[in-house]
Parts: sequence; C-alpha cells; structure tokens
Amino acid sequence: MHCKNCGQSLEPDSRFCRHCGSARSAPTAVKSVDARVRNQPAASRRSKFVPVLVGGGAVAAVIGLFWSGFAPQTPVQVVKQPTVPELKAEPDRDMEADAAALRAKVEAGIANGSIPTVERKSSTGKWVYSGDYDRMRGTTDRYANLSSENSVNLGFPYGEVYGRLQVRKRSTDGLNIIFSIDKGQILCRSYTESYLSIKFDNGPIQRFSCTGAADGTSEVSFIISARKFLNSMIKSNQTIVEVPLYQNGSRQFTFETKGLDWK
Repeated sequence: MHCKNCGQSLEPDSRFCRHCGSARSAPTAVKSVDARVRNQPAASRRSKFVPVLVGGGAVAAVIGLFWSGFAPQTPVQVVKQPTVPELKAEPDRDMEADAAALRAKVEAGIANGSIPTVERKSSTGKWVYSGDYDRMRGTTDRYANLSSENSVNLGFPYGEVYGRLQVRKRSTDGLNIIFSIDKGQILCRSYTESYLSIKFDNGPIQRFSCTGAADGTSEVSFIISARKFLNSMIKSNQTIVEVPLYQNGSRQFTFETKGLDWK
C-alpha cells in the first residue's frame, strides 16, 4: 500500500507515512447501503426492507399516540332535540255537564226504586218490579209482574199453563195492562168483540174489552180501559181473571194482587 501524498510504500500497521508524515487513509470497510442493496438479488432486497418498513410504521404509530396526548381536543357538541309539547284534548264542558246530570238522575231513580238495576220484589205482596231506562227520551219504563196462584191444564200440546198479569208504563205508548199465558191461544181479537171477565175481591163481575198483540202473538192480550182496571186492582187483595181460550173454553186464573205499589 502506498502513501497518497508522496507515493512511498507504507508499512502495513503504520498510521502515518514515515517519509512525508501524512496520515494514512482509513480503509473502506463497509460499502454504502445503496451499493450493497444493488449487488444483492431481488429476493434478498425484499427481505432486507420488510423489517425497515415495519419498524418505521411502529415508530410512526408511537409518535402519533404521543403527539395525540398533547394535541388539543375538540369538545363534542350535543345537539338537543326540541321538546314537543303533549297535545291534550280540551274537555267538552257541556257534554260533561250533561253526563253528570244524567248520572245524578239515574242514581236518584235507583235510590227511589223507579230505576231498579235488577228485579225487586214487593215487601207487602207478590209483585215483582223492574225498569228500563230510556236514554233517548230520558225517561224510565216501569213494569210490575205477577204470576197466578193456580195453573190450568190445556191438554195436548200445551199442558199445564200459568197466567201472568203485567202493569206496564212506557214513554212510547203509556199505560198498559197485559194478561198472558205460558202457552196456548187467547181469543182476544181486534176485529171481533172480545172481552175478559174480571172480579176484584168480592165485587161484581166486570167485563173488560181486550185486544191481541200487534205482532199477532196468541198468548198475549191487552186490556182496554187500563186506568180503570189499575185503579180497581190497586184496591183489591185478590183478582180473578176469566179468559176465553181456543178449544178450551173460558178458564179462570186467580191472582194475589194486594200490595201493588204503583204511582
């Protein structure tokens, strides 16, 4: 090896030239990274770069996390939804007043017995009372019902039947006195002269004209002069009704009519 300054030979272990005193140049021990990479095969080059890239990404991630700790945080704004007021229906004052008045009327009717919620029996007799409230007209339909003490045998196909008396007052047709039987045919017709024979207690026998039901029901008859009949029955303890029946002649039914409470 020779000195670059004077060209004389240099000793292998010397650091300076013994001829001119110039410093010996350091041998190039490691080639540049670029030179080494260029002189290697492609597969080798890829394997060398992978750890460098991975390492660089990890360093970048650490730096990002470190820097984010010092970066100013933007506050999150919460947008409040507007509150929708609850809509409430305004009460109908007139309707409420009418309903209250109706309830008071019904309660008063129940209290005095004019609007019974169920059938009630007379405390002084055998009458059974009931009523229906007519909401359309604001009135009460009243009923008083009584069964006969005896039954009569009408034979086939009717057999034993009882008589029924009903006092009825409705807003649509007023006062009615109705006599009916369980089964059979009462001969009360609107197109012929028909009547029932009635005896109140020990009084004289009276005739009351009768007519059939509008729907043609043969077990039902309506007594004409209902007010007269009612006034006599209210005063009596016993009422006997004699009624003409188809193919059975005139048959009698006895009723214990005392204690009728009807005003």
